[in-house]
Amino acid sequence: MATVAGVPLGAWLGQLSGWRGPFWVLAAPSVGAAAVIGRYIPADERREAPSARAGFAVLRDVRIWLILRAMTLLMGGVADLWNRFDVKPHAPDPKTFHHPDVGDLHLGYESMSLEQSQKQRFVVFFAEPGSSDHDKLILLDAEHDELGLDVEEGRLSRRRSAD
Repeated sequence: MATVAGVPLGAWLGQLSGWRGPFWVLAAPSVGAAAVIGRYIPADERREAPSARAGFAVLRDVRIWLILRAMTLLMGGVADLWNRFDVKPHAPDPKTFHHPDVGDLHLGYESMSLEQSQKQRFVVFFAEPGSSDHDKLILLDAEHDELGLDVEEGRLSRRRSAD
């Protein structure tokens, strides 16, 4: 459910309110859930602190070792998938593109190597929501049928028609 609904909803909310917005939205119900959980946790009548020996005694249970092994395999798989993607951080300096209709666009970017290809990269350019550059991109998107775009040597230009 989190992947199918939460990720797109969080991305949309992030576009509206900045990257911190979805975290604040999740923080509010988390505080409420913590209060409800705290209310219904039974009081622990035993006041003595558990010993280290008692803590290690749990490791005699085979089920604990099975759970630890399953978690290790799962987390190892996740770490392997994460390491396959080579996302490179870039200097905070934006790339500047010039478009004849809207002028200069100062866009941040992130890039990632594409799997199965050493020479191709996936590059995403973005403008900070609410900035003048963001407004220019919205204008260009609204007029995309009339203003086809090509990126060539750091410049945005009109796409040449085939006719």
